[in-house]
Amino acid sequence: DALIADLLAHGGELVVGEQVTEPPRGVVLYDTPAKALLSIYGNRLPARYAATLRRLRPNPGVAKVDFVLADEIPWRDRRLAQAVMFHLGGARAQMALAEREIANGRHAEWPMVLAASPHTADPTRIDDQGRRPFWSYVHVPRDSPIDQTEAVIGIMERFAPGFRDIVVATRGVPASQLAQHNANLVAGDITGGGNSAWRALAGPTLQLNPWATPIPGAYLCSAAAPPNGGVHGMAGYYAARTMLRREFGVKALPSLAP
Repeated sequence: DALIADLLAHGGELVVGEQVTEPPRGVVLYDTPAKALLSIYGNRLPARYAATLRRLRPNPGVAKVDFVLADEIPWRDRRLAQAVMFHLGGARAQMALAEREIANGRHAEWPMVLAASPHTADPTRIDDQGRRPFWSYVHVPRDSPIDQTEAVIGIMERFAPGFRDIVVATRGVPASQLAQHNANLVAGDITGGGNSAWRALAGPTLQLNPWATPIPGAYLCSAAAPPNGGVHGMAGYYAARTMLRREFGVKALPSLAP
């Protein structure tokens, strides 16, 4: 809400529920997989660039599992009750094995789970009956159709025995269905095809400036652009910096603080 309010305060407009099928006028920053440019620009794309985009393949995916809990999580290690984010994978060797299995198209017995307890940072997330959200996603092979709810509950039971008993409701979305909610998440790939050391530096195509495209006025600011996905916003920052410098001659990002 704060980001939208800031956009509107600076003269922006928010439009939702509209699929972009034609190139918009003016300067555009695309928060999409790089391959989305194929459907938007079609034969307007340079042939070599279009061919490179067509060769891009999704990375291994994730499945989403969200919970409503009746009470605090009964962690074995009570210090975890103070944390907001959790990386649940076991020992290093176990995590490495799980990631190899998934990269080879097989479901891991104990997959890597990333989870969050937002109410730890924001107590207003707890309702008057004590219910609170618990969000998670689990690494799976790309486009997997398998609901991972039971897998996540099983892993949580390892670290918090009794977790199953406090579950009020669940919502599981397999990797194959994530794009129905967010078109960026093709086959459950949350990185836009960019999750590798090479892509983290070079972006989806080999260019000196990976946030720019050969299309005049078009820039890539999604997880497909360096430094790839994560809660850092740096792909957008670098894309905006490139765009302002090239299109408007602005050499330093202006402050948008109120």
